[in-house]
Amino acid sequence: MNHFKTERKAIYDTAGIFTKFGWIFREQPIVDIGIDALVETPIDENGKIKIFGLQIKGGEANFQKKEIFITFYFSERHYLYWNAICENYPLFIVLQDPSNDRIYWQYYSFEKIAKTPKNYKINIPYSNILDINSKEEILDIINGNYSLGFLDHILESDFDLLQNQNHKMNISYKLNTENKGEIQICLQYKKQKASLDLDYIPKKNHWSIEKSFLTWENVYYYSLVNFEKYIINQFESKNRRSLKKLVTELNFIVQGKIENIAEFIFDFSNKGSKVPKYAEFIQAFEQHSKLNKTHYEACAFDFSIHFKTSKGTYEVSTYESLSECLNYYFQNGSYDEIYTETNENIWKEIYIDQGIEKSKFIPVMQNEWEHYWTRLYDKIRKEIGRTEHLNDKKEESWKRFILFVNLFNDADNAIELAFDFDDMVLYPMAVITMLRIFDLETCFDEYCEYEFYEINNWESIDIYNNMDSSLFYIRSLEF
Repeated sequence: MNHFKTERKAIYDTAGIFTKFGWIFREQPIVDIGIDALVETPIDENGKIKIFGLQIKGGEANFQKKEIFITFYFSERHYLYWNAICENYPLFIVLQDPSNDRIYWQYYSFEKIAKTPKNYKINIPYSNILDINSKEEILDIINGNYSLGFLDHILESDFDLLQNQNHKMNISYKLNTENKGEIQICLQYKKQKASLDLDYIPKKNHWSIEKSFLTWENVYYYSLVNFEKYIINQFESKNRRSLKKLVTELNFIVQGKIENIAEFIFDFSNKGSKVPKYAEFIQAFEQHSKLNKTHYEACAFDFSIHFKTSKGTYEVSTYESLSECLNYYFQNGSYDEIYTETNENIWKEIYIDQGIEKSKFIPVMQNEWEHYWTRLYDKIRKEIGRTEHLNDKKEESWKRFILFVNLFNDADNAIELAFDFDDMVLYPMAVITMLRIFDLETCFDEYCEYEFYEINNWESIDIYNNMDSSLFYIRSLEF
């Protein structure tokens, strides 16, 4: 009921602001994934009106607050539906923060959306407050006079962050029009120039003219981003040797094929781990699907691979892949990823299986709480130089932690209690606390067991018919 009230309040308050603009706010019938409202501007001097859609959300469960922006997560089902809406109308995401009733907005466009392993996300700067001052900017957008601002570029992806770093070697990309529009990687260091040709022509909507780079929808986007990091690391680690030698080595890796970059980066990133080779994932998928390389595209992430076919998209993973992913979240204190990319029900089951006494759990969790805030203060101090705005948040977080401690004895499950109490901070904090107390390998094994056999619709694939070799697991990612 509270969720319904916050959603209705967000719609009501948003309607009030657009009405103050002198625009017509038309709420739409309530459906699962449909837009919440259409807004119509008055007739302009050219006798035209503009219509655009709003997706309105109220309540903190719909987003995560970061220090300079808010992240809104949504499913592939919503992504596909909203993309269809954008074929006819501009679309805006509107979020109301119930703690202060402030309303934030963001223009929904492909350049602003990023893919996570399980969801999609869009970042909304805190400066995007919906008020009378937003009117002209929204008009510019719906009239087609809008370009991405500096902050939007910074927030969009790791690629944008990488491009803004002060590297001494410049890496850029272009479509080689002399060779059918194939991608070319261009390297420059001082007066030295070199290039790598890739036998790959991206689809028109998979190439951003503005960024001169692949869009994130392309299956090779992440591989190319990580390959750039590899190139820079190799160049810097070898004391900025000549580009000629570096390009000779890179050409040996690439051999003119962008898919070779995907394979190399996946295997290089997982070197030293038990994650199977890229080629083994390909073999597993082809064995299961009976498809060859002309009928699918492989998109390599950090530890698993997605396959896009005419019938849908599939994920192939292994125990080793999932364990490495979970360990990465744990070792890096990745609260956001634990919240958005892992299954709270599995962590709850693991806690029940093990059981921890309060006298042991609470001191470890308090240390984790202190570590979380120390790390956050250090991070923000380096980024913007001041941290006083964190003090109130820290105090509120401490109050929640004390309430959590007081309720601990009466709760059957600490993970469930933390999730219900504060799913974005205390919940991942409780998961990390549990992992610090239990044997990590045992926890990860249990998580994989639940994931692949109890929770989701995975099918197993055995490419070796050998008890000692890795099993692969495949599932459809269609919603």
